[in-house]
Amino acid sequence: LGNSIQANTEYLKQITAATSYLSPTEDAVNAAVDANMRLQELATEAGGSSLTAADRASELAEIDSIRTNLVSIANTQSQGKHLFAGTKTTTAPFTDAVPPALPTYNGDSGSINVVVSPSQSVATNIPGDQVFENGGPGSSSNFFQAIADLRDGITSNNTAQIQTASNNLTTVLGNLNQVLSELGGRQAGLSALSNTLSGFNVSLQSIQST
Repeated sequence: LGNSIQANTEYLKQITAATSYLSPTEDAVNAAVDANMRLQELATEAGGSSLTAADRASELAEIDSIRTNLVSIANTQSQGKHLFAGTKTTTAPFTDAVPPALPTYNGDSGSINVVVSPSQSVATNIPGDQVFENGGPGSSSNFFQAIADLRDGITSNNTAQIQTASNNLTTVLGNLNQVLSELGGRQAGLSALSNTLSGFNVSLQSIQST
């Protein structure tokens, strides 16, 4: 009984460790969603009317600020480890570049799995190339590519390009929501498993005491 209780306790520690990475990862992706929504607002403003030179300069400045912040989000750390670098947790996953060049991804596509029960393991990360540049350069679901295209469209006052960038931002948003769904599912599963193991330990401790 003591061995069983100890084994369950170790799994509970693993669950806590996994959650401590999944939760800030979810927060970071939510911040990316907020950035996406603001960019779509800027795209709507830019595509809906003729902007003055001052208007374009103001929008471009905000877009560059959002992009810089997005790179910072993509380089989020928790407990000294980069969340979106794949298995290269000691390496900052993204190196920024001067627009319109895209940031460079330095991580990999690997998953970090933690064993949380005798028959189950869970991935504690989602690589940044799947979150922020899904599909690679030129892809309609690449967040940084969509920002670059929006920036170019506003710079050249090209409403068609602005609309395309807006559509791609919608595609990016769909990918981000899918990532959030995956993260939420993992955390919900871990929560249920934690409750189950905790209940087992209470029962085992009662039997052991008796």
